Amino acid sequence: FIKDLGNKLKHLGEAISSDGKNMVPLDLSELAQKSLELFAINKPNIVVLREFCPGALQILGNAEDLNRVFMNMMENAVRAMPDGGTLSLRTYPKDGFACVDIADTGIGIAPEVQEKIWRPDYTNWRGESGTGLGLLICKKVVENHQGRIYLQSAPGQGTTFTLQFKKLSSRSKTL
Repeated sequence: FIKDLGNKLKHLGEAISSDGKNMVPLDLSELAQKSLELFAINKPNIVVLREFCPGALQILGNAEDLNRVFMNMMENAVRAMPDGGTLSLRTYPKDGFACVDIADTGIGIAPEVQEKIWRPDYTNWRGESGTGLGLLICKKVVENHQGRIYLQSAPGQGTTFTLQFKKLSSRSKTL
């Protein structure tokens, strides 16, 4: 727990102090696919649905930081489905933005708790390892990429986090 807390505090410090350096053109769909491959869900009761935008969906970002965000959100999604369910990753363009949805069919988040999940002291993983910093770090990293996170959730119906980033013109080259 202490090691995990130390790592999360380090990542929080990096997320808060990010100066925008090390940002390069990235394909959001490619990045989401790689994160999913790295996450490697080995639970037979979790079905993974993938719906990635055909063609480049380019953003300006830091692949390592965004990979960390995707992995944290996928880990939370799997935790929210202790009896199994469906994890979905979907990328798509919308109104000049590049978006990725990370959705689960798990326990959901009650409306009265939804604003609390972004606080550094909040965790709902009682009896499990959890520092209460994961979603705060995710939010800060996304904001440092001039992005936003939206939440849609209902108890017993699951949760969808939508991450929205400014889409680069199709003339930019992906590295």
